[in-house]
Amino acid sequence: MSRLVQPPELMTEVSLSPESFLSAAKLFEGQTTVGLKGPLAVAEPTAEKSGAAEAPRDAQVEAKQKGDNYLSRVAKYIPAEILAAYITALGLIKTSDEPNLRWWLYLVFFVLCLVMTPVYFNLLAEKGEPKKLQMVISSVAFLVWAYSLGGFFDEIKLYHSLVASLILIAFTLISGAFFPRPVAAGK
Repeated sequence: MSRLVQPPELMTEVSLSPESFLSAAKLFEGQTTVGLKGPLAVAEPTAEKSGAAEAPRDAQVEAKQKGDNYLSRVAKYIPAEILAAYITALGLIKTSDEPNLRWWLYLVFFVLCLVMTPVYFNLLAEKGEPKKLQMVISSVAFLVWAYSLGGFFDEIKLYHSLVASLILIAFTLISGAFFPRPVAAGK
């Protein structure tokens, strides 16, 4: 009896993690859109996939300088490292049997991660890169993801899984529409 085996590159797993957005952005890297802009744009095959000659180096550099594509911006706005620390803290905090201590720990780590998000992105930004929009959207992203994970919001009885899921979906769809403006030379 033969068994049909699906190649690993065709296997997909649905996941709402920051890493899944980064993986999705890498899938579309180097593709251009035909006629449409945004997440529903039709991808035009790149030279590598179509067998055509590689585009001149200057054209590739120019395309990179125009900015990231939609999915790449969405992935860059998600504070994955901060979320990883927050998720780890949530896992440890929920093991506490003391409700008062658990409440305070949830609050402290929520506030700490919220404050560290713009600080972290400020430190990551290279001189001349736009960072204000990144810092604001990433902070909002942390709020959205923190709410979707429960933790503190569940502890204070403000968490609702359906609302959390819908907010996360809406934020993910909307956040990529924001383009950072280049920084002026003197700033």
